[in-house]
Amino acid sequence: MLGGKIEPGVGTAVANIARAMTTVAGAASLEEQLADTLAAAVEIRVHRKTRRGEQGEIAIAFSSLDELNGLLAKLGVAEA
Repeated sequence: MLGGKIEPGVGTAVANIARAMTTVAGAASLEEQLADTLAAAVEIRVHRKTRRGEQGEIAIAFSSLDELNGLLAKLGVAEA
């Protein structure tokens, strides 16, 4: 376990991924919600469909180590 507490809003946004990913518009809306919550550029990439649904990744952009540390703090991940 990575430890720490997820900042309010982040957990809710991430929990909505499965529901929001049913449409392209839903994915774009979720990207915007996550970007607003994290104050960073976010991109959701769907790679392929499986029997259990789509698989992909979430990319969060940062431009410095300070920004990365801020994102990790918002996500509840302690600095290493």
